[in-house]
Amino acid sequence: MRPDMQDRLSIIKYNNWINVLQPMTLVTSANQQGMVNLINSTVLAPDGSTSIAGGVMLALNELATPRSTPSTKLNKMMLVLTDGMDNTAYLNPDDGQYYSLLGGQEQADYWSNNLVNTSAISPPVDVKIYAVGLGNTDMIDVARLGVLAHSTVPI
Repeated sequence: MRPDMQDRLSIIKYNNWINVLQPMTLVTSANQQGMVNLINSTVLAPDGSTSIAGGVMLALNELATPRSTPSTKLNKMMLVLTDGMDNTAYLNPDDGQYYSLLGGQEQADYWSNNLVNTSAISPPVDVKIYAVGLGNTDMIDVARLGVLAHSTVPI
């Protein structure tokens, strides 16, 4: 996060709830440390289930936020950090459909064992996605993260 260089940042927390912790914001010398403090705080600690698709979809909405300053060339990227499996479907309030990374049947929510049919998310090709799994390899869905990271092309 380079301050005062036209870089922007948004922070999304995703588990069984998807929340925008930091809306898309221009990184400045005045706010950079606050953003670092948020990233390093316990607010991003693991909790509940994991809806990676929901986090990615909300992050894509944030990336679509118009810039307040003009830019000649934009490099759009997303860093997805997770400690687990994409094991909970995301119910998109915009279209009422369930989504997951690959599509197919997924658990509807954290509180039940109900399965729902989901559609695969389809990130735009102009956004480079990096996926990083943190923790025990047996608890991270490397295959799904690989599909997510390879669904976009280098810019």
